[in-house]
Amino acid sequence: MDKPDIIYPDEKDNIENITFYYDRSERLKNAPKEVQDYYSGKWIGPPKGLFKALVHTKSSRFIFATLCFVLAISILMMMINSKENIITFENVKVELSAFSFEDTIFISIKTENKNENPIDANVVINVLDKDFNIINTKEQKIKFDLKENFFRTTFTDYDIIYSEATVTLSGQTKTAKCSVLKK
Repeated sequence: MDKPDIIYPDEKDNIENITFYYDRSERLKNAPKEVQDYYSGKWIGPPKGLFKALVHTKSSRFIFATLCFVLAISILMMMINSKENIITFENVKVELSAFSFEDTIFISIKTENKNENPIDANVVINVLDKDFNIINTKEQKIKFDLKENFFRTTFTDYDIIYSEATVTLSGQTKTAKCSVLKK
């Protein structure tokens, strides 16, 4: 049979007879300096404000400078790459866009002519694969009227990734490029 647990309050090792003494000054003597400063009221803490907190230590200044550098490079790359699909001749703006839908590539060329007279142009549209090999080509003679015009064409999709339009206008030749959006 199991013997019942009998507690004798007069025993020295009994849990009920343990007395706990707490002395903060004794505990703080062995604590780190930051903890001692905190309890004595000398601890200053981190700086107030977002910018001061970002440049408070040497490592946080380095991380902040790195983030600013990466942000500047990203914005610069977005500005440079986003304008590849737009070309401009004196007063004529040409914008190329392309998307894929149900195995067909739809290519649209938007033109804005601010000249007084209509202008004739020659446009060569190429579609390219991932290795920039030309898959197919179409050539059109286009008349840029006094207003905004759209010229559209389609291609059958054979893993076409990019499209480019080479526009020859008044003896000048420029090329607009864009990637094909998959829908």
